[in-house]
Amino acid sequence: MALAYSQAYPHRVDQLLLRGVFTFLPDEVDSLFQNGRAADHYPDEWQSYVEHIRASSNNWQREQHNLLSAYRERLVDPQKRMAAAQAFVSYELSISHLIKNTKRIENVVQNPDILVPFASLEVHYMLHGGFLRRGQLLEEIRVLKNHRIHIVHGRNDAVCLPKNAARLCSALRGAGAQNVTLEFVDGAGHSDEEAPIARALRLATDSLAAEAKEKAT
Repeated sequence: MALAYSQAYPHRVDQLLLRGVFTFLPDEVDSLFQNGRAADHYPDEWQSYVEHIRASSNNWQREQHNLLSAYRERLVDPQKRMAAAQAFVSYELSISHLIKNTKRIENVVQNPDILVPFASLEVHYMLHGGFLRRGQLLEEIRVLKNHRIHIVHGRNDAVCLPKNAARLCSALRGAGAQNVTLEFVDGAGHSDEEAPIARALRLATDSLAAEAKEKAT
């Protein structure tokens, strides 16, 4: 969202602090929700995500090839919605922290007001590529070449893979950006609730604020 907004309205943005880069390229979506890449590090969590569809499927031969669509079909069915949302959200939250945050998962899956919108909106956006043209965020990155951009990304992020951040940084520099920095945070996953990520974001915010102040004077 930050990238899409700043590309549409570059004159309204001077700096960008990004965390957990995701540009909706097909490999990013598939790694998370279709091809089993997450099973390399989270086999049990991936198996639970897939098994919910398999166990509730009337046509597994079809649905196994588009798990997101299968989840959407269940999320729009009032009789199946809660179970599908619990399976979907439990999977994502289980791989969002370097150390599994069981308490957070339990709190979310027990709250339908959070659970169902969480799952429904994410599935909807993933199936539609973020409502962006394929590769749009990278293709139009040149409009941000003169902006100050700092990227914070967990080295062990299993939701938004580190290669996403590296790819974005490469595209920016290829477009002529001179003031872009990429910080991989060791010992951190995806969630900004993790102490190393929160610390990196706070320090980056302070640094960007100081840069802006110095520029203004």
